[in-house]
Order: sequence, then structure tokens, then C-alpha cells
Amino acid sequence: MKQRILAVLTALVIPAVDAVGLSVAEFSATAVQQVPQQAERLARMSVTPDKVRMEFTDGGKRVIEITDLTAGLTLRLMPDSHTYSVQQAKPQVMEQIRQSQRPATPCVGVPEASCNKLGEETLFGRPVEKWEMVVKYQGRSFRSLYWIDKQRFMPLRQLWADGTVTELRPNGHEQLGNRATEKWQMVTRRTDGQTMLSSQWFDTELQIVIREELPGGYLRELRDIRVAPQDPALFQMPAGYRQVEAPIAAPAAR
Repeated sequence: MKQRILAVLTALVIPAVDAVGLSVAEFSATAVQQVPQQAERLARMSVTPDKVRMEFTDGGKRVIEITDLTAGLTLRLMPDSHTYSVQQAKPQVMEQIRQSQRPATPCVGVPEASCNKLGEETLFGRPVEKWEMVVKYQGRSFRSLYWIDKQRFMPLRQLWADGTVTELRPNGHEQLGNRATEKWQMVTRRTDGQTMLSSQWFDTELQIVIREELPGGYLRELRDIRVAPQDPALFQMPAGYRQVEAPIAAPAAR
């Protein structure tokens, strides 16, 4: 079964679809992000296997973003001014697509990286593949290890170059409203002794994460999920819009 992770809610802090994975079914939902001491941030979304529509408010203005996952492009509509721009889909979006297609190695999409399969093991009662990744950066080589779940194709353990260890452990099943989910707990142990915990709820029908609790009281969640065919008109350019230059994106940190 392919891994399809949905982490769209960062879009509510930086309004854009930051990471959208492919789902096995078409659906609509409300994306919610809770940040301590701030009001909830909401976006309405519609998802098909190859397109995602997000509608939200940014600076008091209505924004609609339609991402074509096949073309790797995002159409950003500003209904108040009847203008639109075309942008490259965020790198995180394309990374999720690669994950959903089960790449041959963890190195797919990672610049200047080479991977070597070290064997197969069992971790937390689940079959995994163990991989070594070496990334070259500024003349140096950084080695990390990955234990990839063979069913979900997500890393159940990562040993980073600086000695940090991240583990994703199965934690039973849980019903979220009318959604059947697998609960997973992520534990990150840094070399300075600091430990960070987070939890994920994986929807077994949609094959995506629909809830994530993060350290510090942060929450990202999909609510009011309705599995149904989506109207194709939602993903089309409305009449009467004129094209403008896309805003210049800030350079991504490596």
C-alpha cells in the first residue's frame, strides 16, 4: 500500500498548499491549525487524485489556490481583484507526490544524495527496509540511516548525521469522529538530551494523516471530511480573470 501523507495545514500560516499527498478517494474537508494564544486558522479544501483546491483568507482578502499535482503548478486566484498568477508548486508538494508513488530509494528527490540498501529487518513488529543515505554538501559527506516501513513507505526510524534519532511508532487504532484511524507517535531524541513528542492519526480509507499534535500545543487537523466526487468546476479557471506576475517567493532554507 502506498504512503500518502497529507500535511496541508502549514498553508494556514504561509497561505499556500505546502504539502499535499495523493489520496485514494476524492473528498472535501476543513483544514484547521491551532497555534497557542492565537485564533484558529481555517481553509476549505477539495481533493482529487491529481488536483487540490484550497480557499482561505490572507490579510483580509479571499484567496483560492488550485494545485495541479501532475503538472507541478499552482494557480493562485484573487477573487476580490479578479486576478490570477501561475506558480511552481511548492517543493514539499512534489515530495509528497514522489512518496505516494513509492520511489525506488529514499534518495529520490534529494539533491546530491546516494542510497544503499543495507537489508531488511523487523521494527516495532513491522517489516522494514534499512537504507544508508549519503548527502554531499559544500565538499562534505553526511551519512544518515533510514528504516522504511514496507507497507506505508514511511521512515519508522531515522538516525541523522548529527546523532539525532527519530522514531515513528504504531500506537493502536482510534476513531476520530466517523473516521477510522491508525495512531502513530513520533519521538525525536537529540544529542543534547532533549526529547520531543508528537502524534499522528492516519486515515485508513483516505491513506493520509488527518490529525497531528505537535510539541508546544500546536495542532493540525482535517475536520468535516466528506468522501464524495468533487465538482470539476472547482478546479477550473473562472471567466473574467486577468493574469498578473506571481509574487517572488522567499528562498528556501537548505
